[in-house]
Amino acid sequence: YETLKTQLNPHFLFNSLNVLSSLIHDDINKAEEFIDDFANVYRYVLDVSTKQIVPLKREMDFIDSYFFLQKIRFGENLKITNKVKDDLSKFLILPLSLELVVENAIKHNKVSKEDPLHITIEMDEDYMVVRNNLQIRNEPVASTGIGLKNIKERYFLYNKSQPVFQQTDNEFIAKIPLIKAQI
Repeated sequence: YETLKTQLNPHFLFNSLNVLSSLIHDDINKAEEFIDDFANVYRYVLDVSTKQIVPLKREMDFIDSYFFLQKIRFGENLKITNKVKDDLSKFLILPLSLELVVENAIKHNKVSKEDPLHITIEMDEDYMVVRNNLQIRNEPVASTGIGLKNIKERYFLYNKSQPVFQQTDNEFIAKIPLIKAQI
């Protein structure tokens, strides 16, 4: 669990600061919005550092801020669709699990004008499903493989339902189990 809490990629910090640096000169209003969402992302990471589960609504608010930062960075080369419309208050989820799956999609796939990356997040019964079109980078990205393994191990300790990670010819699909909130 400790490893997963530190999983928010340090490159994300540097990339975000570079994006912010260019935004300050180009669009001060967008730079202010970027700073707000950037602060929300790191505040959430600090807030959940001692939590084993969080309300799905909080995780989705965090993901919206994270998506905003990535959209600023990649522009129209990154297509994000959030289809989650259900009542989020009924569910809990492991913190940062959705972010890790989205970060992996960006990390391992081409994101360009010629090959835009499409990420969709939706709810399917008792799972959050994150899928992306598969367009593996030509040059392999250094990866420890620890992120998805940690999600599986954390769910094994907490819940009977296990995450499902599958790759088809065209897409990568991650199904993260939801935990029903005790109301």
